[in-house]
Amino acid sequence: MTEGGIGSLLVPERLQIWAWVLAYTAIMGTVTVLRYHLWLANGWDLGLYQQGLWMIWHRGFFAPSSYTGQSILARGGSLALLLFAPLYAIGGVGLLLVAQAFCLGLGYLFVRRIAEFMGVHPSVAHLLGLIYLTFPTVVGVNLADFHPDVLAVPVLFAVIWAGLRDRWIWAAVLALVAALVRDTATLPTLALGAVLIFQRHSWSGLAVMAAAAVAFALDAHVVMPALTHGATVQIVPGLAATTVPALLARIAGQLRTYEYLGVLVIPLVALVALGWRRVLNPWWIPALFVVGLNLLTAKGATTDPFDQFTVAAVPFLLMGTVVAVSSLPSRMPRVRRQLVMVLPLVLLLVVLYHEKHVAFGPQPPNLVQVEAAALLVPGSAPVVTQNFVAPHLADRAVEVVPSQAYHPVLPTGTYVLLDTAYSTGSTRKSLLVALERALPGKGKVVFNQSGVEVIRTTTPIHL
Repeated sequence: MTEGGIGSLLVPERLQIWAWVLAYTAIMGTVTVLRYHLWLANGWDLGLYQQGLWMIWHRGFFAPSSYTGQSILARGGSLALLLFAPLYAIGGVGLLLVAQAFCLGLGYLFVRRIAEFMGVHPSVAHLLGLIYLTFPTVVGVNLADFHPDVLAVPVLFAVIWAGLRDRWIWAAVLALVAALVRDTATLPTLALGAVLIFQRHSWSGLAVMAAAAVAFALDAHVVMPALTHGATVQIVPGLAATTVPALLARIAGQLRTYEYLGVLVIPLVALVALGWRRVLNPWWIPALFVVGLNLLTAKGATTDPFDQFTVAAVPFLLMGTVVAVSSLPSRMPRVRRQLVMVLPLVLLLVVLYHEKHVAFGPQPPNLVQVEAAALLVPGSAPVVTQNFVAPHLADRAVEVVPSQAYHPVLPTGTYVLLDTAYSTGSTRKSLLVALERALPGKGKVVFNQSGVEVIRTTTPIHL
């Protein structure tokens, strides 16, 4: 393997690796931007983060999001949003989605570099990189609008890379960044430090554990209380309502638990065709923390293997696999190599079949009228709208998607855009009906075609 860092493009091997990263970024960035322009993106979460990033840039860190009434930074204590805010200010939603694809694409580079550093043959390292790029969580989170959690993937890989090379200062700095991506990222980062110590990288491991502890202290006692006026970090929110044995019993009795674990494990277990020599290794442990926390939280979103809550487990799942195949001989039978190379293609087809039904649902039948109605909403006016419209009207101080959790009072001059003939289901029909019944006599109809209505309120309204 060529000595050095993660790479100069002047080295042909590194150019080939970067070509995969940039190709993935171009393809997935294009697909996600296309999805946005087809009006398939969602207010929860793309519109939420767009509006939050707009507020950070224009009103400051503590400006409340109109979706939640709190600073967008309070959503999981995700200080990673501070890095995405300038990108959004410069390039809008397109650059934001491309940046997300690039963050995930960088994982291929780290998988290749780390695998070869640990003695994996380049052809097998490339196979592992392809499995990473087609991994269900990686593709799923890329097509699930936008989430700052994706920054954890390259940063955690970078912590591993620095730790294995005994660059303990860099490992500590990067671990601090990783743990501040989301409040629940502290435990897997702590576990990563313990793994490095077990692997005889003691200084790096201790530095990573110290950084994770500092990050947790900042989250629990400084960041979250400041952003939420007193709230603290809840590592396992589900424990507030029940006991650990009760949670474990419920988890074990649900089919969804085994479906969740199966989607994560089957793509890696299939590598048994290559021969696993060191399958029992400590690199799986941080992934178990992430997956275990998701199961204990006991919510549908956290046990979706295609969602952002699982993305922090991906680097450790791949690391466990890297170590498992690291003792394979450099030369394997050609037929076996070719058979195994089919795995990423099969995996990609399965994932794309799933995403076709989830990320690319039907478009609104009256999309022309929806687009025309959106053009009538002034850029600075407060707006209330449905989930699928919200990403296209997010750059303003007040945008609200009706929900059961937040009931603000909106001022006179608020624009209400409703498509009474179509809903993705994310905005409940009962809420739309209640809002539609409350509007007569409280506003002026600006647009009304094919079930699409735009009303400008003449009195304050309470959602």
